[in-house]
This record gives sequence, structure tokens and C-alpha cells, in this order.
Amino acid sequence: MTLTLPINPRDLPTAQQKGVTRDGRVYTKATVLKAHRRLMWLLREAFHAEADKDKWHGCYGFPQLSYVRQPDRAWKCSILFVYPVGHRPRRFEGAPKTTRPDVDNVAKLVLDAITDACVAWLDDGQVAELSLAKRFAIAGEEPHIALVLYPMSM
Repeated sequence: MTLTLPINPRDLPTAQQKGVTRDGRVYTKATVLKAHRRLMWLLREAFHAEADKDKWHGCYGFPQLSYVRQPDRAWKCSILFVYPVGHRPRRFEGAPKTTRPDVDNVAKLVLDAITDACVAWLDDGQVAELSLAKRFAIAGEEPHIALVLYPMSM
């Protein structure tokens, strides 16, 4: 299943942004929690829009997804982060983005949101193959996150 999330990846914090209290307790910062919730709702909306076009019917309480959401099923996942060109020259359009944030740190937030949105797997530890990429947008293209999720045959 291919899902497109209309969100600017530049607005996402990395999953590494944790805070520590004076007594040493670690907590997740409010910006990370807010981004996580927003990603969950975008995933649910995108999934419901695509559910009629694909073989996966329903989500989040629909029993038809039970054959996909199994604890022993392995998954393939591909994530593409498309960043805005911004003030950069036209030569950056469509070029790979080699600056911060690190693609693996932003991907952690997306994988956790997929888990909590009940779209595919029960735990992101079930992802056996993961492909990550980040690039600048092409002329006329809006910044977004593109996901390709599908269960591996057993």
C-alpha cells in the first residue's frame, strides 16, 4: 500500500529529542508528542482514503485487517521524505538532501506513528526491510512523506 502524507518533513522533530529532569528521569518533549499525534491522524486519513483501492479494507477496529496485523508477520517499508527547496537555487530541485536532520532519526518518529495508528504492524520491530531516502522537491511538487508498506510473504 502506498500512502502520501501532506506534511513538511522539515516540521518534524527527530525522535532523539528527549529531556531529562533534575532528578534524572527521561521524558519525551512536547514537540515530539505533538508531531507524533499529527502523523498518526494523517496516517489514518491516508489509509482510509486508500483502503477502497487496495486489498486492505478497513482499519482501526475493522476486523478485515486482522490477517495483516499479526505479531509474527514481517514487513517491508519504504519511506521517502520530500523537503522544500526553499531559498536554494533551482539546481537543488530533485537532488538528494545531504544535510540535517539524519534520515534515520526522522524515520523513527514515522515508524512509531505507523505502529500507534494501527495501520499495519503491531510493533515496528516487525519491519524486516527498511528503505529510507530524502530529497528536495521538484518544481511544483509540495513537500510530503511517501510511504510504501506491504507484508512479506512467509
